[in-house]
Amino acid sequence: MPELVDAGWFKRHAYDHAKRREFFVERAPGVPVVLPKGATVADRYSITGKLMSPVSNLSPVAAAGRETYQVYRKLEQEEAKLDADAAAASGIGKLAIPFYEAAAEAYSGNAWSYLRERLFINVGTGGKYDYQRSGDQIFGEVVGFEQLPQFRDVSNFNVGLFCQKAGLTLEQTLKTAGDFAKKASSNAAPKQPYGLDPRTKEFIQTGHIKAQLYD
Repeated sequence: MPELVDAGWFKRHAYDHAKRREFFVERAPGVPVVLPKGATVADRYSITGKLMSPVSNLSPVAAAGRETYQVYRKLEQEEAKLDADAAAASGIGKLAIPFYEAAAEAYSGNAWSYLRERLFINVGTGGKYDYQRSGDQIFGEVVGFEQLPQFRDVSNFNVGLFCQKAGLTLEQTLKTAGDFAKKASSNAAPKQPYGLDPRTKEFIQTGHIKAQLYD
């Protein structure tokens, strides 16, 4: 919760620009997230008691997750077919075996690589729906980003929402989020389950559960 201030607060912090900016940022919480059926999401860390966001409608996050799932499944099916062709190549002739094995190896892991890429681009650090940070993702790094702490919870909510629509179970979502946190988040908590800070984990779970409303 933001600290309470008295009449002399601004005078005492007249030259502390970071402190003043933090004060105003925390008191510019955005708008409440509105779920498809009109309900809001409780957030005990918010000064409003509700999950706040730059935008109230998170349907685009769900849509991006669904699109990711469709492409991911197509790649998985292509990999499975190539694996089957390679396994059946022994019945075609020895000359065909290297071709099918090489094709299967070339495609192996493409589906998972695609999924991880879309996770990073959409809900990873500095991603499209990481409302907590503004900046650019360049070669896997976030450059010139600015922290917007009032949107921390909705950013983690978006992780759960996106991942559920992308076909990940809650267990897979938390494990993947923990892996990303270890590499790029100041909120990583190595001693906690999945390496996630409890507050981060809470809103990822909430987003994953509420994702069912976005069908």
